[in-house]
Amino acid sequence: MSPNPYFKKLFLFILISSYATYYARAQSLEFGLRGDISSAWFLNSNILKTGTDQSYGFALSHNFGLHSAINITHNYGIELEILDARLSEGYSGEFKSAGEFPGNGIGYQAGQSYSATTTMHVIQIPVLFRYEHDLTGKYFEAGLGYELINSATYSATYSNPSFSVNNTITNQFPNSDFVAIVGMGWDKRLTHDSKFYFNIGFRITYGIFDLGGVDGHGQDFTGPKSVILYELPSPYYSAIHTTHLLDLSINAGLFYRFFPHVMVHKRKIDF
Repeated sequence: MSPNPYFKKLFLFILISSYATYYARAQSLEFGLRGDISSAWFLNSNILKTGTDQSYGFALSHNFGLHSAINITHNYGIELEILDARLSEGYSGEFKSAGEFPGNGIGYQAGQSYSATTTMHVIQIPVLFRYEHDLTGKYFEAGLGYELINSATYSATYSNPSFSVNNTITNQFPNSDFVAIVGMGWDKRLTHDSKFYFNIGFRITYGIFDLGGVDGHGQDFTGPKSVILYELPSPYYSAIHTTHLLDLSINAGLFYRFFPHVMVHKRKIDF
């Protein structure tokens, strides 16, 4: 299931109304840069199916972009970010016997091994509500994010005998996805009187809708080419299962915090 227009309009309405409401009551504003390194997983139970000679492996993911936030009294705030991200999933395996993948026609030999990577290039727009302790700067955040999927690629390297595969698989993914995000972290002044802060934190991101995509061998999970994977009497996969993003990230950033209302005492948020 892909995001429908109603869900996108609802997200946009929440974004605009929340930012407008919070700005009217703003105690301080933040603008800066933020990035992360992460381990992304395109979770689909068919990857774990026995007899398909594939397993998940580690691939480094990352993002970088703009951070903004509006803080109000009682330690609450709302964050908005625009991040350019590369989300990658690794796969590997060794074949016990010779054969051919039904979904793409690639042949393999007994004892041959491979490693593969699927990578999505996305623009992430998280909108998060945050509670922050006014003395320590430690915070908890939660909310939704919109991901615009610009492109996707699949690459694989086979050994003994050796060859490589490189495919553009953008059409196997939807144009966008929505994600649920929770995180925690710490904001700290660079110096006692500085308006610059550094940030370090941890986030868990989970995709709400089906990403589709490909398996560890580059075979389409959905679409016209996938039909042969589920055909009887001997299907490669017994059923279609959805694919969801899970991303575990460590993030860091630098931002400038200022106080737009001169009558508000800035010591309210002074960690």
